Amino acid sequence: MIGPDYSVRLTATALSNEFFARACQEWKRRLQEGEFTPENQMKLKGEAERD
Repeated sequence: MIGPDYSVRLTATALSNEFFARACQEWKRRLQEGEFTPENQMKLKGEAERD
């Protein structure tokens, strides 16, 4: 939105719709890949500790 002084202003929905939708899609993909399973979390934690 352009303000009265010609500055750019964000509205409450300007970012939320785009970024929320993208975050939901990313979460769904990660969930399908099993990234949030306890086994995978242990694996990722072990890899991080080795680095």
